[in-house]
Amino acid sequence: MSDHCRVEFTDTTVVKTYQDPDRYHTELAAYTQLSDFTPRLLDHDDTSHTLVAERCIPILEIPRWESVVYRKPLWELLQGLHEAGWWHRDACLVNVVVHYGRPLLIDWENACPATAPDSYDLWGATTIGVESAWGHPYSVHWHNLCRCCPAQYWRDH
Repeated sequence: MSDHCRVEFTDTTVVKTYQDPDRYHTELAAYTQLSDFTPRLLDHDDTSHTLVAERCIPILEIPRWESVVYRKPLWELLQGLHEAGWWHRDACLVNVVVHYGRPLLIDWENACPATAPDSYDLWGATTIGVESAWGHPYSVHWHNLCRCCPAQYWRDH
């Protein structure tokens, strides 16, 4: 899936093994401290840098016309994350899953404490005046026309 971790799927779980301990610890912190925003953490191993989380339905696998019901709950989730003092910093739709009718976020290795009064995840780094997680003038996917772009998702419905 990526060059910084190995991802394995079963019918009910996602197993992520990180090469970089810092990314592992950032993601583990999100799963333990921000559990209202993540799938359920089932297990972890600090020695192998492995997380086991409950597998959920990727929002991009839900037909677009059906996924519109998650637009407001996703907005509220991202605002709630900001109010909890955090930014995901990679809130593109490829990192949104649905579990029991509510959206959640995965892939937390770029998360950080919020440092501005507005939500990075809702408005994008450039809009709120902070540097993006990727060093690009715009935050991830916010100014693209790709299917994963959250700004596109808000405009389309």
